[in-house]
Amino acid sequence: MQIVKNGDTTLESQNEFTKKFKYNEIELYVSKAFDEESDAHFLVNSIPKIEDLGVANIQLPIAFESEEERNRVFDGLDVNEAKSFLDALIEQIKQQKENLEK
Repeated sequence: MQIVKNGDTTLESQNEFTKKFKYNEIELYVSKAFDEESDAHFLVNSIPKIEDLGVANIQLPIAFESEEERNRVFDGLDVNEAKSFLDALIEQIKQQKENLEK
């Protein structure tokens, strides 16, 4: 696999089920998942840690109505979307931490 890079965001690896992005020092894993009990299809965004913010073990599942829809989104994920997602998440965490300190 060829590593895809755009500025400070890299698609480091991918297979049929998971893509691994790296944004600065933050790793983002996006994995396909299926829940048999609810018959639901998901993409699970996993971030082991964001040291600068003191947070770890972040898991954010996104549900889809069909396997085809989930796969279409997964196949289209690129470094630009990973960066946008992580930028928004980092900003949200910062705002929540500020609100807790008030």
